[in-house]
Amino acid sequence: MVNKQTRKEKKKRKQQQRLKQKELLQKATDFPFIQNDKVVRYIQRSKVMFIMRGLAGAGKSTIVEILQKKYKNSEVCSADNFFSRNGSYEFDKNLLGEAHLNCHSLARVACENKKPVVVIDNTNVMRWEMKAYLELAVKHNYVVIMVTPKTSWRWNPEELARRNKHGVTVEILQKKVTMFQDTIPLYYGWFLNEGDSERLLEMRNWIYQICLQQCPAFREVLCRHTGLTEGEEEDMNSTLRDHFTRSGSAGILHCTSRFCRWGKEDGAKQYHDKKIVQSSCGKVFKLVVTGVTITPRTIAARVKLNQRQLKLWGNDAREKDFKNHFRRNEISTRIGELNQSAASLKQNKCDSAMCKSLSVSTNHTDVQVIDGHVSVVLRNSKRTSRSANKNAPGDALLTENPFSVLEQSDAVDPVESSPVVPSTNESVSKGSNPPPNVAQAVSAHVTLGFANGIRAQQSGIDILEIISIATRKGPAFMKRLDNAVLYYYGEGRCEVSFNKSLEYDSIFSGFY
Repeated sequence: MVNKQTRKEKKKRKQQQRLKQKELLQKATDFPFIQNDKVVRYIQRSKVMFIMRGLAGAGKSTIVEILQKKYKNSEVCSADNFFSRNGSYEFDKNLLGEAHLNCHSLARVACENKKPVVVIDNTNVMRWEMKAYLELAVKHNYVVIMVTPKTSWRWNPEELARRNKHGVTVEILQKKVTMFQDTIPLYYGWFLNEGDSERLLEMRNWIYQICLQQCPAFREVLCRHTGLTEGEEEDMNSTLRDHFTRSGSAGILHCTSRFCRWGKEDGAKQYHDKKIVQSSCGKVFKLVVTGVTITPRTIAARVKLNQRQLKLWGNDAREKDFKNHFRRNEISTRIGELNQSAASLKQNKCDSAMCKSLSVSTNHTDVQVIDGHVSVVLRNSKRTSRSANKNAPGDALLTENPFSVLEQSDAVDPVESSPVVPSTNESVSKGSNPPPNVAQAVSAHVTLGFANGIRAQQSGIDILEIISIATRKGPAFMKRLDNAVLYYYGEGRCEVSFNKSLEYDSIFSGFY
């Protein structure tokens, strides 16, 4: 009777232990690319490189085994495998360099063969250890996802020494824990796969041609920038390739959520450490493209972010700087206009009362000349600056959002895509309503091309400049297309706003 009860208790304890181990495993492997079937299906038709990071005994092998089961057509590259002979592990320190060369060679062949999933299963304690693999990923258009085990003992040298299979000592593991480098990327963002990147670039070419054909003013400016003449329009097809490039940028397209510059940007480390950022790496999001902007410098697809994506948006400070820059230019321009008007009236011997009081208003600012002084008054603000010179006011005045009118407009709803086809010759004059834009993260975009000598980051600046002009003046020219509207804002600035947005799956990660 006692033996029977004892056996039941032992069985119960074993069941509890198995349940506990299962719960620990579930927690340790709580990654979207393991637990989420939608993400798994997306990765299976894309190209993703998982770079494992962690010390011996941290649980990397368990994750790699699961990845191999989830992604049948995957390639695992590990320096440790070089030392495995006939089922036994025989480490030789003198052969470590050769082992890593062999690992890199396997990864290179896997990338050349376009394996959908490549797993780099090394400790990768320092950034330099990953450099060669990161270069492979860029060259062959792979999205990189860094994977560190979530086991509770991953930074505990004593427990790591007890668990690892290769006899790595506590002393060595303590040193490795101290050496372990936090790797902050150049930027975080939503990455399209190779196929969708190609389709979006094809759409870019088509829209570029539509703008050239349907907007003579835009064509004239582009001719001037590219050195072509109106008689050479047949060469415009090659102009896109020659004038707009993507050289120096990744082969797969992306929408940047936060520029980090490897941790050197202000606030980059805080963004990188956010729980939502780390937990979102490897998740799949919809990128909703609402239109395309073209300037002589850049071509970009405008992106509408949903509420989940807005939580990952970290470029508010940069966007605010650009907005303030445009606002300073706006106020400076209005002051210049006002001073010219005052001088003209004085030259024509106008009525003294009229000369004493003149005003020019913008959407957000009243600029006045009163008794010879320039006064800048922010709309709905009690703050006033009076100056006897012609200089634009400083940053102290920039307290009101210069895009408030725009931010109250309705956003484009994401629906299925359809071709953009020109239909009518309808056009309207300056002052027409600008296209709708999203209320937050208005500069969210995918850079589709940029002119030689121009940095990819210029795309966001050009979009904000177009928004600024659209808000203050509206388009100089508008043309309705079957499923879009073309707006021209002068000086080669075009926007094609879709009636029906385009949707692309993307994966959130960093570019390292």
